Amino acid sequence: MIRVLLAEDDPAHATLTEFAFREVAPPGEPIEVRTVADGRDVVAALDGAPPDLVVLDVRLPGASGFDVLAAIRSTPGWQATPVIMLSMSDREEDRSRAAALGANDYVVKPIGFDALEALLRGVLTQWVGRR
Repeated sequence: MIRVLLAEDDPAHATLTEFAFREVAPPGEPIEVRTVADGRDVVAALDGAPPDLVVLDVRLPGASGFDVLAAIRSTPGWQATPVIMLSMSDREEDRSRAAALGANDYVVKPIGFDALEALLRGVLTQWVGRR
């Protein structure tokens, strides 16, 4: 089973992303998506086992996606976990900040469903792979 932690405070974006993950699940390998709407919930999860992938909105209540990413990258056992940042901002400084903090990818919302599926399929192949 592939475990994904999705941090997204917009219910519509969360639902779309969860559905896209179900659509791209490899045959015989289900995807479990745990969705949280607050950055503090991700930071609290750092005490446990890391998921196979974190999808992280930049603008979250409680703790920004940048703060959460910094916490992920400084937590033993979580440091190599792939992280995709999602944002409504296409500012170069936000992209650069995400890269400097160790994000594996930075995606600007809104993203169409076909593009989201292609992104997630690529992530599952490239970063999560065959553990």
